[in-house]
Amino acid sequence: MWWHEQSWATVASLDKNLPVVVPLGSIEQHGMHLPLSVDTAQVTAVAERAERELRESALFLPTLWLGCSDHHKDFAGTISLPPTLYTGNIKAIARSVLRGGFKRILFLNGHGGNETPAAQALTELVSEDDDADAAYLVFSSWWQVARDALEPARHNMTTPAISHACEYETS
Repeated sequence: MWWHEQSWATVASLDKNLPVVVPLGSIEQHGMHLPLSVDTAQVTAVAERAERELRESALFLPTLWLGCSDHHKDFAGTISLPPTLYTGNIKAIARSVLRGGFKRILFLNGHGGNETPAAQALTELVSEDDDADAAYLVFSSWWQVARDALEPARHNMTTPAISHACEYETS
């Protein structure tokens, strides 16, 4: 079920043990052949598929398209938050979800540059906030969750693992 499609009263009445999934993307270069929105599109597709499978068993926020991509800032079209500001955004999102009474949050990542500042955000939040410390806060990238499904032999890929703008992301 999509968070943003509910009324505030519906969200208030939901079972607070529902896991809340927050997809994280970015807008940055993926070589000369792919659009800037690859990471956002991929993690959104994963979240949409999961939402169709889980229906009322989980609550999904819309994808946060603004990522931490300063390492791509020399490429035209990159839109990025610096790491400290990205960390602050992740903490603010988590606090908002926790304030709603939810205790299980999965940050489902779609961009490698988000990994360090998002993990930092959750580490800081747990040390600063008793509600966060008592909650289940999880961060994982979709390619880590799907590692077994991405075995090259299963897809006739020549690349040994997923990487930036590789044949996996292209296909």
